[in-house]
Amino acid sequence: MARVLIVDDSVVMRDIVRAHLAGLALELEVASNGEDALTRMGTSSQPFDLVITDYAMPNMNGLELARRVKERGGTLAPKVILISANKELRERDLLATGYIDAFFPKPVDGSQLAARVSTILALTIPSAPVVPSSRRVRPVIRVVIADDTEVGRTLLARVLKADPEIDVVGMARDGQGAVDLAVRENPQIILLDAMMPGLDGVAATRRIMALAPTRVVIVSDQQGSRPAAQIFSATEAGALDVIARPSWGDPMGPQAVALRDKIKMLAEIPVVRRWADGPRSVRSRRSSSHRAQNRATVVGICASTGGPAAIAAMLPGLAAATSSVPVLIVQHVLAGFDEALAEWLAEVTQLPVRLATHGMPLRAGVIALAPEGKHLVAQSPLTIGVIEGPPVGNHRPSGTPLFESLARHFGDGALGVMLTGMGNDGVEGLRAIKAAGGSVLVQSPDSCVVSGMPGAAISRGYADAVLSLDELGPEIVERVRAPARSRH
Repeated sequence: MARVLIVDDSVVMRDIVRAHLAGLALELEVASNGEDALTRMGTSSQPFDLVITDYAMPNMNGLELARRVKERGGTLAPKVILISANKELRERDLLATGYIDAFFPKPVDGSQLAARVSTILALTIPSAPVVPSSRRVRPVIRVVIADDTEVGRTLLARVLKADPEIDVVGMARDGQGAVDLAVRENPQIILLDAMMPGLDGVAATRRIMALAPTRVVIVSDQQGSRPAAQIFSATEAGALDVIARPSWGDPMGPQAVALRDKIKMLAEIPVVRRWADGPRSVRSRRSSSHRAQNRATVVGICASTGGPAAIAAMLPGLAAATSSVPVLIVQHVLAGFDEALAEWLAEVTQLPVRLATHGMPLRAGVIALAPEGKHLVAQSPLTIGVIEGPPVGNHRPSGTPLFESLARHFGDGALGVMLTGMGNDGVEGLRAIKAAGGSVLVQSPDSCVVSGMPGAAISRGYADAVLSLDELGPEIVERVRAPARSRH
């Protein structure tokens, strides 16, 4: 099996490239920058056949990485594909350096990338013809904006129209207008205000997903229990993600650029109806040791994009376990909405979900959610820690410190659960759980909103079972009730 190293300082972009290549018979690994890539290549027991790298990265750009890769490897060096949003780069010039074997501009056409990879690696699978980059047309992302205020609509339109790769194809004053535009314009993204009169964001999301499924993104600048409840209910109804409304200012400023980049990333995620029509049928997969004799004495859960709805769907199924073991949850959430998320989960699941505080007892019956901007860990077998350590892989909270702390204090009683999300947050922590003799459950990728995090856990071989949301809860209960492993 060919080995491919994906190099990008953005976990989102690494996840997108991984998703584009998911249908190929490849062993995929990732690196966060050029130095990380060179280190992985130098320490790997098996050589890589292909490196796919972003151009713009800190300290070492993709072209410099390609030069070092080629000079180190000589005639045995892997092929290199460069990806970039820099419109001044030309494939002809890059190929002339001798360091680059192919070039793709962003946003990347997934089918063309997969076809080029299969050609370069001579994979024996059907592949689509590759269009030369000089003739490749950048796809324009069609966006609908729905906001009950003229100021809100104007602000978002101003930010998006500054990018020629984004086309605002319609603006609505209310939820019903958003539904109508979804049916008529077939957009790739709908930016939806959760708090609108008449048909609100939740109801509008449900109708859109029923009549014209597309990627609904909730835009919010409001905090507090009621707006947050609307937002999280919208994600339960099918909304893909929540983003902060940009402030007035330069449409080419960093906040505006970040918003447009997020839109481009989300536009590449496949449309998923989610649980509005009930969970999808998925094939379960368990390792031969899934009926492990060790009993789970603590449960850690990590989720990102699509996580609030996934957690809300899964928690009721493990209710019988919560009276026996503590449950700790890391969910990447928009700043200012952590407490509201805990309240919403408690309301919709009827379980005692609370926002974690430092020094809080770690005992059976506790379901603790990580506060935004801080890591949630087991400080000891009896105490919860909420710490302000550095971000891990650009995430704080991160699933990795949580899982590592559970492995450290609970050993083979640690149970890690990986749910939907972009990137690979928490995967290194799962490695610690496995090393300590604990167990790992992973949401099945085809039931995820975004399969990056579960896919990364599966590709590393950490999953003891790959299950749908409906199956995860009962499986956790079974492992909590398993007999304790004999120490003799």
